[in-house]
Amino acid sequence: MDLDFPPEVIVQFSAALYNSGFPAEAADVLRMGLKRHIKNGILEENWKKLSDAHGGALSDARWSMDGDSLYHETINWTEK
Repeated sequence: MDLDFPPEVIVQFSAALYNSGFPAEAADVLRMGLKRHIKNGILEENWKKLSDAHGGALSDARWSMDGDSLYHETINWTEK
């Protein structure tokens, strides 16, 4: 995803993912947008809506722009 898209486009893309049955990916898109557009009101509002739809604050503890480190460790276990 191009992080230089305006926040409105990021929100539309996230909504399309969510409505297509991909809530985790929708959350990732919003997280990426917030990483690029820090404290953007539109992105923060939609992040809150997505969080509230899933029971409250979503954890960012294992999220990174490069993917979940536990996932990468798991798929690369054969290389060790």
